[in-house]
Amino acid sequence: MESDVVGPLAVQPLPVALGQLKPIVEWWLTSTDAIQPGDAPPATAGESLALISSDAPELLPISGALCALLTNRDAAQVTSTTYDEFGRIDHDAWMIECALVRDHLAHLRPLRSNLPELRASVPAEISDLSDRMCAPGGGPIIVDGPIAAASLLLAYESDPECLERIRPLQSGQSQTESLTWEYLRIDPILPISTGYPDGELLDVGIALINRALTLATRR
Repeated sequence: MESDVVGPLAVQPLPVALGQLKPIVEWWLTSTDAIQPGDAPPATAGESLALISSDAPELLPISGALCALLTNRDAAQVTSTTYDEFGRIDHDAWMIECALVRDHLAHLRPLRSNLPELRASVPAEISDLSDRMCAPGGGPIIVDGPIAAASLLLAYESDPECLERIRPLQSGQSQTESLTWEYLRIDPILPISTGYPDGELLDVGIALINRALTLATRR
């Protein structure tokens, strides 16, 4: 996805050779207020970079419902395929999960136009994650997993400008993640998909960001 970054980057364009790494560098410069790659702080977990994720399985149905509501989808579209221990599609488990999402969605739908009521109706962990994403100041944020994805959608409703400093870590294996990234038109740092939604690949993402910054200084 091409970035609309303006200002110093428009004066000093990044090397064309960066290819698909260019949006990563642009995001990092914008979210750290750096003018050029050589001035940007390196990505360091817990210092120049915050990770927001959650692996609470009980929040998956409400996260799917929130994604469906805010991206204009139905319960079936946001319910991910479920597999049994032998790798076969588990239709019964999928239908149970879809029904849970549908029930949550029915509860949330009347609140679509009332953001304060909507925020009050989701679990505290989701609203808290959303608040962290909207907090003024701070630096780059990486989100990982379907619960963080749904929280990002809620944060975007409150403050669309929060996207300037937030990017997904990976594509993810859930429909909630893929539909959220598509709706918000943001690309993940890592173009890969895994079912580990709690920052397990953060070190890989950090290495890629820092390597991209190094390459961006070459002329």
